[in-house]
Amino acid sequence: MLAGFLSPCIAPLRVYTHFYDRYNLPCRQYPPRLTLLHDGRPGYWLPPFCFPSAYPNKKSRPRCRRLSIYFGLPASFFAHFLRTRTRQAATLNNIGRIYSAIGDQARAESIYLQSVILHRERNNRHGAAMTLSNLAAVRLGRGDTAKALEAYQEALDTLKAIGDQTGVADLLNNLGAIYSDLGRYDQATDYYEQSLILKEALGNKQGASVTLNNIGIIQTNQLRYADAKVSFDKALRIKQEMGDVDGQSTTLSNLGTMYARQGMRNEAIEAYIKAITATESVLQTLRVEELKSSFAGQESDVYAQLVELLWMNGDFDLAFAYSERARARSFLDQLGNQPITAQQGSTSELIKQEQILRRQIRELQRALVAERARDTAQQNSQVIASTAEALEQTRNQHEQLLTQLKLANPEYAAQVSVSTVDLSQVQQNVIDEKTTLIEYFVLDNVGLAWVIDRDRAQVVQLNITRENLTGRVRYLNDSILARDFDGDAAAELYQSLFAPLKPYIRHTNLIVVPHSVLHYL
Repeated sequence: MLAGFLSPCIAPLRVYTHFYDRYNLPCRQYPPRLTLLHDGRPGYWLPPFCFPSAYPNKKSRPRCRRLSIYFGLPASFFAHFLRTRTRQAATLNNIGRIYSAIGDQARAESIYLQSVILHRERNNRHGAAMTLSNLAAVRLGRGDTAKALEAYQEALDTLKAIGDQTGVADLLNNLGAIYSDLGRYDQATDYYEQSLILKEALGNKQGASVTLNNIGIIQTNQLRYADAKVSFDKALRIKQEMGDVDGQSTTLSNLGTMYARQGMRNEAIEAYIKAITATESVLQTLRVEELKSSFAGQESDVYAQLVELLWMNGDFDLAFAYSERARARSFLDQLGNQPITAQQGSTSELIKQEQILRRQIRELQRALVAERARDTAQQNSQVIASTAEALEQTRNQHEQLLTQLKLANPEYAAQVSVSTVDLSQVQQNVIDEKTTLIEYFVLDNVGLAWVIDRDRAQVVQLNITRENLTGRVRYLNDSILARDFDGDAAAELYQSLFAPLKPYIRHTNLIVVPHSVLHYL
């Protein structure tokens, strides 16, 4: 009887065992008794988020707990298998999300299809629609746009049939984003406008601002700059009212690109600086569960666009300053998923306080955005005022604490905030009188190199595109790995990257700071 109860567990257990074996993720072994389920193979603890934590009903709890004690597994594991196939479908959907997150899109697609079948067997149309939406995103990532559109359309029809207006609005936005990427702007605009009407009717300010931002991008691509500015301004105003700093950064960067395309450099520079200031003030990005378009894509590109505009304007010192901030931001982003522990010592209490304040800021940001996202009639003005005041006070406390940490523990402070030096500080405090510093910065259509010593700094234009440079660096690395070094290719890179700098190099002691693909040389 026990074997009959556990038989549905075997397949999912094998899925997870394969998952952990293949990707070598951290895991903990089951007690030896459970290895019988795997024909002698060791099993693993399963990620708790893979299974719903609630029990199917009160009567099943003792049974789940008894099995939990016997096998040494979480009770929620067995609770899952007492549920209907609808719950199994939900679990498959979660497994698909895991595979998608680690880049195994083929397996994610297969798992999602199984989940859709189970949802349909139970006539769970909402669950099927949500999984179809995930399936569409995976297909889109694999470049199968036609099948992605098919899945999105099927999900949209299902949500319309069951009257889920919120889901319909989000899917309309996502369909608009796909058609926008395809350059089919009329169809994209139609979907976006339908989405915007629904979101405004539902009082979904957050979603409305995202769709307005996306409409502004299409209008910019169609050279309808006046209309685009209206759309971006509306989106920005909503984001400001909601206190959504991350959303403000995205829209400001899009405004900057709109100005740049018109040749309005000063306006573009101002918008980009505001976008970067907003980006650097966000301690943790708030995610929007729908496709949010951006000209820039990633924040690092906003820095690059700003550096290029400043260089074109002849503001070389400020261009250098933002190139340094771009490096610092990139470094912090790479550290972003790594836990930072409070070390023992005199500053350990300060570090703990900083981490507590950082969490409080994140929670207050979310609370403020959530309250302001409500329909105006449903908003609680007292809650908004008190939350905004608490957020401002907590931010001030955090800034003061960071100032203390920069003095007491500069290494830790550097890991949680963007802090750089300007050109004059580099000349005075970083290099000595016998050293020349060379800093590269790779842009899409040109490369820049700062040649700096104690009393002179020169920025040199390198006539090489990012795409060309990437191909040449990759080829050279491949030839080295194949033990077939191509000296001519190396010499050509020298002529492109170093020869133009020689007239400005006055010392034999060199410090070279690479950027982007140059890190692989």
